[in-house]
Amino acid sequence: MKLLVDAGNTRIKYTIFQTGKFSTIHTVSTGNLTPELSADVIAKITGCLIASVKQSDAILAVIDWCEKHNIPIQQLHSTEHHKGLINSYPEPRTLGVDRWLAMLGAMKLFPSTSLMVVDAGTATTLDCISQQGKHLGGWIIPGIALQMSTLFDKAEKIHGEPVAINNIALGNNTSMAVSQGALIVTLGLIEQGVKLCAEQGLKPHVILTGGNADYVSQHLALEHHVDPALIFHGMSQYC
Repeated sequence: MKLLVDAGNTRIKYTIFQTGKFSTIHTVSTGNLTPELSADVIAKITGCLIASVKQSDAILAVIDWCEKHNIPIQQLHSTEHHKGLINSYPEPRTLGVDRWLAMLGAMKLFPSTSLMVVDAGTATTLDCISQQGKHLGGWIIPGIALQMSTLFDKAEKIHGEPVAINNIALGNNTSMAVSQGALIVTLGLIEQGVKLCAEQGLKPHVILTGGNADYVSQHLALEHHVDPALIFHGMSQYC
């Protein structure tokens, strides 16, 4: 039984992995996992795998929690290759581990397939993988909420607040215009990625994950798949 911990930019998610299955995915704001995990479960955990995009106080608290419960810790990092995935970065470890694990998860679910992995969270990342498992590179843009907050907070003459989008349309007020624009930028990123892959003879299967995945999915016309646990599928490749 392994404890899998994903520490993103804004929240910590974790699940228990046992015999090829995940337990309920929990989200916490601190590194104290005890309220959600019973003493019986804690006693059966044989190791903790941690994926962290930064060494925050919360993730240090998770490490401290594991040490108090005598649970061995393995912090995951991007490497040159793993389980058939080949890293395209000249310095492999500089590729964000969240992106690396999401790609590993996608390859586990859809083997021998060209893939486009879109993680729509605080940042929106896009990564392409060839049918042979080679990472072809990717893009990073601010996430939908970050795009909007940057304009509202930093642009002196742009005033408004985020608005939920039900359908793509031209905005007739500032709040709607900014909210529509942030979504359009995200959709355009994905569509342009598919177009670029097509120019290289690839027809990637698009997979969405991250906190905004369902929201993006509602408006994305391309065929795609949504999996909120994609990073945990990737982490399971180290179990």
